[in-house]
Amino acid sequence: MTLTGRCHCGRNAFEVDDELPEKLTRCTCSFCSNSRMVHNHFCSACGCDLYADSPDFQRDGSWDGKTRRIAVNARLLDDFEAADWPVTAIDGKNLW
Repeated sequence: MTLTGRCHCGRNAFEVDDELPEKLTRCTCSFCSNSRMVHNHFCSACGCDLYADSPDFQRDGSWDGKTRRIAVNARLLDDFEAADWPVTAIDGKNLW
């Protein structure tokens, strides 16, 4: 299945070859602001957070030093209402 999405102004469009996840994930950690290892990518015109590129941290905080994880902003997916989807919150502030 190909998922499609775009930012609010339509300047950035994307496709993801995958199925919809069973649950969405929301994290409260601050790796992106403290370690600078997570990179958020925004539309330069409307400012939407398009996706994040992160180390694939495991629940124990470990990372193999090379595997990355891409997190797409589900709110930007076409024909998808993120507010109606189950969400798993990861307490990253206290987990790592």
